[in-house]
Amino acid sequence: MNAAGEMVFSLVAVVFGLVILTVAGWLVRFNRKKGIVGIVLGVVFLVFALPLLVLSIMNHAGSFSGGPVMRQPIVVPAGPKGPGVPEPVAVPAPEVGNDLTLIMDVGGQRITAVPDDEITIRKGTPFVVREVKSGKPIANLKANIVGFIGNARVNDGQDIGYTVRYKDMQKRKALDKNGDAYKIDIQSGENIIGTVLLKFTD
Repeated sequence: MNAAGEMVFSLVAVVFGLVILTVAGWLVRFNRKKGIVGIVLGVVFLVFALPLLVLSIMNHAGSFSGGPVMRQPIVVPAGPKGPGVPEPVAVPAPEVGNDLTLIMDVGGQRITAVPDDEITIRKGTPFVVREVKSGKPIANLKANIVGFIGNARVNDGQDIGYTVRYKDMQKRKALDKNGDAYKIDIQSGENIIGTVLLKFTD
């Protein structure tokens, strides 16, 4: 669901809760017990609906006009294919002073990305997340490629050092219907502290 859809859903939920309270207020005049039950149900509904509205507003504040400007995506340009032809050269985005940096090898070329960057990779090109750097000390720093399992026996969400190809990705974890968009979560333990978008192209 997109930002506008979540906002509309949460607003409808709040309005529905207010309608329940209004009807219960009328009902209490005719049948006190049923009216009180209706008021309690309306309050319980609003207790869940109002935080949903607040979270929707907070999570998607940047998705509406006036939000932060997104950086241009990092594009790995397509080049000639065939044996002996080197993989395309990555074009890194300029640094913007972010504390977190994701360092990857894409087809043998080193690229860097910061949270909210978008990386485009050709489907046949292997890539490796080499490391995550931080300007300040962060405990248990790791990169989790959502949709990829590096170690099937212990899926700890640490995908640094694994060679990944498009065919290795679990399509059910894709962010789009075509199975071409995924995310790399930068985590401190189990807490997500940044995300890089990963898109595969033909």
